[in-house]
Formats: sequence, structure tokens, C-alpha cells
Amino acid sequence: DIITSEVSFDRDVSVSTFEATIRVLGGLLSAHYLVTEPVLRPAILRAAANSTLDASPVDTRRRWARELKGLAADLGARLLPAFRTPTGIPAHRVNLRRGLLNDESRETCAAAAGTMLLEFARLSRLTGDRRYAQKAREAVDALWRRRSARTDLVGSTICAKTGRWLSPGTGIGAGVDSFYEYLVKAALYEDDPVLLERGLAG
Repeated sequence: DIITSEVSFDRDVSVSTFEATIRVLGGLLSAHYLVTEPVLRPAILRAAANSTLDASPVDTRRRWARELKGLAADLGARLLPAFRTPTGIPAHRVNLRRGLLNDESRETCAAAAGTMLLEFARLSRLTGDRRYAQKAREAVDALWRRRSARTDLVGSTICAKTGRWLSPGTGIGAGVDSFYEYLVKAALYEDDPVLLERGLAG
């Protein structure tokens, strides 16, 4: 209950779009899934729900699910402005209260800009709002269209405003690695052969 009672994303603070997505949004979505899917619900959650004195375990889990879904939807809506760039590639940082700030750098990396497919697809399924999945996919497509004609791979650092690679070199380290990893994961989650082909190309 401490998460749903104490956490608020209505803060005038800029966060990493990537980190907030995979860690915070991903955590909220995972927690929601744990309390709503019996096969995944660990014994500790069952015990916590069963020990609640003021409500039945079923009511408690429903309340947790509703509150976690609300927090996830709120955070997702606050991250969406990061995608308001001419290329559709999300800015690396976004202000949770004021959106995409004019003075914020538009420099980002392929790993950060292209690894929101899983969380945003899950959020779209949970809320019925397709914008999340669409924006994440558009970002991946925008990066993919800009891959090197020589290596057929994406670069490392890119300008989300112009779509120009600032560091066109590629590799298996930070800046590129999770781009391909998430393509494969999202392909399995979405049953998408196009994403799988792209992911295995890396």
C-alpha cells in the first residue's frame, strides 16, 4: 500500500525517458501483473492480501491492481511528450510536469530511444490506449530506417530532432546493445516476425 499511497509523478523534475520506462513503468506493470495473474502471484502477495483486516483478499488485490494501473497510466502519459520530436525518436529526458522542455538536449542513443516496446505495448493492452505502443514502434521504425547502408546496423548516438547520427559507429556495448535485445523480446511478446528479423540482424 505504501507505493500507491506515497508515490506521485506530478513533479517538476526531468527524468531519463528510458530509465523511467524500463525501471519505474516496468516495475508498476510487473506489480500489476503479479497481483492480477494467479499463476504468477507469489506467496508473499497472497499472504499480504490475506492479512488485510479491512477487506477481503479479492477486494485487496482488485484495489492494488486498480491503483497500480492508475500509476502506470499516469506515468505513461507523462512520458509521451518525449516522443514529440520531428523524427518521432524520443528525447532522452522529459519533465514529468512540463513535458519536453525547449532547452533539453535532443541527443539520445539507439538503446535508450528504441527499447520501450515491451512496456509501452503492455501499457496499451492494459489501458486500451494504443498511443503508447504506436509511439514506441514509430521510434523503433525511425531508428531502423536510419541504419547504416554499409553495416545494416544502427549507430550509437543520434539527434532526435534531425535524425542525424552523432556517433554512427555501432557495437555490442552501452548505447546499442539493448536496442536489439528489446527487438527480440518485443517480437516474442507481440508475435511480430518483422521485429524478430530486425533483432536477429543485430
